[in-house]
Amino acid sequence: MDWSGLFGKATEGVIDFVWKHGLQQVTYIIHYKQNVLELKDSARDLRFEKERINHQCDEALKNLNNIEGKVIEWVRKVGQIETIVEEFENGDGHKRAQSLSCNILSYLLNRHRLGRQAKKMEVDVRKLIDECPNLDEVSYREDITSNDATLSNYGFIEFSSTKSTMEKVIAQLEDSTVRMVGLYGPGGVGKSTLVKEIARKVKDNKVYDVAVRVKITANPNLQNVQEEIAYVLGLRLEREGENVRADCLRRSLKKEKRNILLILDDLWDKLDLNKLGIPVEDYDDDDDDFGNGNKDLNHQISLKKLKSLVISECLNMEKIFETEENSADKVCVFPKLEEIHLSKMNRLTDIWQTELRAIDVCDCDELINLFPASVAEDVPKLERISTLYCEKMVEIVTSQDASYANNDPLVFPELTCVRLEWLPNIKRFCKGKHLIKCPKLKQFSIHKRVKLNTFLKEINETTNKEEKCVFSAEEVLPNLEYMEIDFNEAQELLPKYQMQRLKELSLMSAQSLNLLYQFPYSMPNLEKLTMTYPYFLEELERRANFAQQEKIGIPLQLKELVLVLSKIKDLNFGRVPVLQRLELLSLKHCNNLNNLGPPSVSLTYLTHLELKYCKGLRNLMASSTAQSMVQLKTMKIINCPEVEQIVSNEGNEKGKVMKIVFSKLISIELVRLNYMRSFCGDNECEFEFPSLEILIVRECPKMKKFSERRSITQKLKNVFGVEGDEKSRCQWEGDLNATLQKVFNDKVSFAYTEDLRLDNDIIEQLWRDTDWVHQNSFRSLRRLNAWGCDTGEHVIPSHLLSCFHNFEELEVVDCKAARFLFGINDENRVRKGSGIFRLKSLSLSKLSNLKDVWEKDPEGIIGLQLLKEIRVEECGRLQSLFPASVAKDLTRLQVLQVTKCEELTEIFRKDEKGGEGPTQVFPRLTTLKLEKLPGLEYSIHRSKQQFYVPTIYPLLYAFMERKQKDLEL
Repeated sequence: MDWSGLFGKATEGVIDFVWKHGLQQVTYIIHYKQNVLELKDSARDLRFEKERINHQCDEALKNLNNIEGKVIEWVRKVGQIETIVEEFENGDGHKRAQSLSCNILSYLLNRHRLGRQAKKMEVDVRKLIDECPNLDEVSYREDITSNDATLSNYGFIEFSSTKSTMEKVIAQLEDSTVRMVGLYGPGGVGKSTLVKEIARKVKDNKVYDVAVRVKITANPNLQNVQEEIAYVLGLRLEREGENVRADCLRRSLKKEKRNILLILDDLWDKLDLNKLGIPVEDYDDDDDDFGNGNKDLNHQISLKKLKSLVISECLNMEKIFETEENSADKVCVFPKLEEIHLSKMNRLTDIWQTELRAIDVCDCDELINLFPASVAEDVPKLERISTLYCEKMVEIVTSQDASYANNDPLVFPELTCVRLEWLPNIKRFCKGKHLIKCPKLKQFSIHKRVKLNTFLKEINETTNKEEKCVFSAEEVLPNLEYMEIDFNEAQELLPKYQMQRLKELSLMSAQSLNLLYQFPYSMPNLEKLTMTYPYFLEELERRANFAQQEKIGIPLQLKELVLVLSKIKDLNFGRVPVLQRLELLSLKHCNNLNNLGPPSVSLTYLTHLELKYCKGLRNLMASSTAQSMVQLKTMKIINCPEVEQIVSNEGNEKGKVMKIVFSKLISIELVRLNYMRSFCGDNECEFEFPSLEILIVRECPKMKKFSERRSITQKLKNVFGVEGDEKSRCQWEGDLNATLQKVFNDKVSFAYTEDLRLDNDIIEQLWRDTDWVHQNSFRSLRRLNAWGCDTGEHVIPSHLLSCFHNFEELEVVDCKAARFLFGINDENRVRKGSGIFRLKSLSLSKLSNLKDVWEKDPEGIIGLQLLKEIRVEECGRLQSLFPASVAKDLTRLQVLQVTKCEELTEIFRKDEKGGEGPTQVFPRLTTLKLEKLPGLEYSIHRSKQQFYVPTIYPLLYAFMERKQKDLEL
């Protein structure tokens, strides 16, 4: 073997390695200064590149562009290496590397180390310079999803009427087959506000990716409209001709992959959508004109694709569709209309449209029927009829034409839902039509003053004549899945029929509390039972022993139970097995109920618990009952003013800590619990909420903490005042008790209160804390009641005047210390209390020391332009109501009643500066009552200008300047 050859190769390799790497180490020593200088040069070049990128980023941000993530990361790396280079250059080792005064070995090692570091950093710096982004890589234009400023809706409050309308419009917007929805109404009723809220909701719910609102106005500028739409689409239309702009916009909209909601607001006349650039090629020719929001609906709109029509609070509208003779066979304005939703139409007398699928009518006081028989026989697709609160309605279908006056039954082949409520004058469904055929009817609701003989029960054996009814019970009842019916009719009718498909039953005006013990109906698949009791019903005693009733009753498999206005004191969970298997329990206005039951009660299956307006409730449940709720997911306790705690220590073993785990509880809502101090006040109860994500606490003025022991909440990181409202979120303070203490200290939850009744605790916390109001406000407050409170000299102090943004109703009763309603100081004269401008109703009673409504003449600080009703009684020291500066604003006042105010000398106080009194006060006044005012000398100080009240009787003027002791008009 050639050992020399083998060892020769190895030796050669070692020598080569040592030569290359050893020489490289030596160069670090020799080229130390050169490496440091090259690093400085490269660092300078990198600094120049960084400055260039920063300038480009600033320019991009000014143009509302976003910076690329790659650029942000590059800048971060540059900052890091700049810090490293700076530390290197300022290091102490450079002095030793440049002088031989020290040990030679230390000198060489120092130069080697620093030279090597400088070389490596210079390579890293050069790499960053090479990676520096180009100009077109610095920023990008973000996809805009809305022109947010036009969708801003600060202060919007959702009422039941607006909520209903919004839900119906949103349902249409969620329908992929609907391309266009129209919202019609007179000016000033709130269409724009409603539309903005709808846009916000559908965008937040991801129904639409992009929402664009454009205000059209009476004389639209098409160029501006196009630019607003193009802005949200990221399209530039500068310096283009009208047709080119429309074409660019049309092609851009067609190529869009995002779902776009385009809102054309304040539309006064026809608008050519094609000319605007909105693609409508797949529509009929006459659909290109989208028209009119404030003129007559029947003359100006023809939308052949319209499927849903929502009209609300159009107080002067008398007819929806009008043609000559108003006959259904003359014209069809909306041939594809499927749904009509009408509410609060006080003068509406007539409505019809064929091809309907649903008709919902509510609060239409003048409407006497829904549609003529000719239309009723031509609505084969009608699926839903809902008619609520129509005082004058006599019949659903009218038969004025003699040709339709026959006894053939009306047939609604697709009708699945009928709901009739509060129709006090209803006489029949249709004159001459004995029975209505609805083979697919699944939901039936009739209650509250609807005196119809609804179901045919049997044939009169003596006369062999059928009683005039609406439906055949034998045909309808077996198919129903939901039924809402009066209790007495249910007792007479339902035991006779098998209702195998019924899943939900609601009994109105229930007159027995024993129904759960003896359920007399054959409904084996019933899952939900709702029982609403008359308000005046006294609690009924059980008439038989429980065991006997249990044998008679039909077994129930209830999952949900709702009790409303029940006088029940004890739910008797232990005696009624079906209750222990409940999954949902809802109790409303059950004022005699103290708690859910004794400690022995177990609610293992319960997933949803809701209690509202239960005034007698003190402690909701014992700790042992809470421990059994292993399936509970949601808990809502709302408006139960006497509740002190949710979980009590009743039945607990003293000295033993009980751990309670709500393993599946996701949401807790605690609202308007005036006396609740904590969820549980027992120091021997320990809580764990492993799934809790939502905790809502609002208007619980005494709640400083959640529990005595620290609660374990792994997922909970926020406490809200209003569900889903990010603005109401409270900063998390590390644990639940600390966070609730902050909520208590900051009084945050009152910023989301709509109704507030003052008591001495709230007054102490809020009314007298001048520092707090600078951070918070009562921006949602609509109604304020002060009954028997120690408000001090001012009912509303001066520092609170600017806090009320939606304040509409104020009632003050028996506040003996109050001398003024509104306090005013010099600060108010700088900052106007704009919230008071929205006040609509003012009621003052039994204020024995009230001297004046205003501490000082507000002189324009507080205006009452929206005030409609003023009622004042038994305010013995009150001398006048309004200074002249306020009187001129009362243009909407309709009711003025002042009684039993012994020292009142005038309604309006004369202008102290010598100016003339107001003219044309009360142009809308309809009711004036001045009674038992022995000191009244003037209702108003009148100038030489004519004073008049147009809507009240001429007799009024004769009394205006005569001293009256007892005047009522």
